[in-house]
Amino acid sequence: MSSLDSNVLYIVSALVKDLIREIKTDPESSIKQLILLTHNVYFHKEASFQNGRSNGCKDTNFWILRKANNVTTASAYEQKNPIESSY
Repeated sequence: MSSLDSNVLYIVSALVKDLIREIKTDPESSIKQLILLTHNVYFHKEASFQNGRSNGCKDTNFWILRKANNVTTASAYEQKNPIESSY
């Protein structure tokens, strides 16, 4: 997906939200976990905004991966969404 195509970005974020909803509400679902990686802040906000919020769900954890000098580090934010704005 091109990060410049806002129509596709919106459609894919809606599909991701449907997957998240299925994982959380359907015990018979074959999908048990979703790991979503993105560099696009707008897509992150669209995909992580669930039920009127993006913070506080005990089943959701947020991480930020950073790479410096060929070393990747992961910072855990637990249930607090570290991305507060797409601006």
